[in-house]
Amino acid sequence: MLPGRVGEGSDNISGGVDPVWLGLDRVRSIQVCVLAAAEFKSADRAGLIVIKADDLPRLVDSIGNCVCRFGGKLMYMSDRLTELAKAYHNEAGRCLRGKAYLAPCVMQGAALESMLQAMCFLYPDAVKKTAVYQKKQKRGFQRKRDKALDFKYVELINIASELGWFPPKKVVVWGKRTNVAGFVHELRGLRNYVHPGVWSREQKPLRFTKSVFNVVFEIFEVANDWLLHHVHKSMLKKIERAKKPPEPSA
Repeated sequence: MLPGRVGEGSDNISGGVDPVWLGLDRVRSIQVCVLAAAEFKSADRAGLIVIKADDLPRLVDSIGNCVCRFGGKLMYMSDRLTELAKAYHNEAGRCLRGKAYLAPCVMQGAALESMLQAMCFLYPDAVKKTAVYQKKQKRGFQRKRDKALDFKYVELINIASELGWFPPKKVVVWGKRTNVAGFVHELRGLRNYVHPGVWSREQKPLRFTKSVFNVVFEIFEVANDWLLHHVHKSMLKKIERAKKPPEPSA
């Protein structure tokens, strides 16, 4: 089910389906299940296609073992960031109901930033190969752990663009020709109005209205869909790899 339109009557401004929760919060359970399924030697069982009644205890044990071995540390930070994205998203709904339109634009922009950080924790090996990461590493990260939290919003967008999380194709929307990453940069610019230094430099600051927020939410929705598309595609690849029978030993 796709996210609905913005509604001011509830905290969930996506019409009853929260886009933040359409996929990222499922990554831990999907990965654990894939890891558990891979422990079965049969290709059918690895694909979770045919499971007989006497297989279930073994499957439950395998999932339990994988949770113990991987679940607690594999996705911990990405889960926290996804929770934070959901909190920002719901806060935007409350601000929207109060017709304080700057606040929901800031909150929705922060929600997407949090999701981009979560993606960095989901795919750390890919992130480490990006030009953004290499440049940041030369300057030195502030943190020894959880280095993705050091990335600025602009860097997160550039990482997403470089890794293909956002499509490179340019389109014309609202009279502007750019790609998804370009529109997310526009959203970042609106989010940055929370900083006094940004607002004070503008001779004619933007007037935040419901129409402006609708544009912000449209960008958020499209960017979110592409992030989830990447997550789902990578999960399908892992499932396909898990389906392959093990190579015969020499």
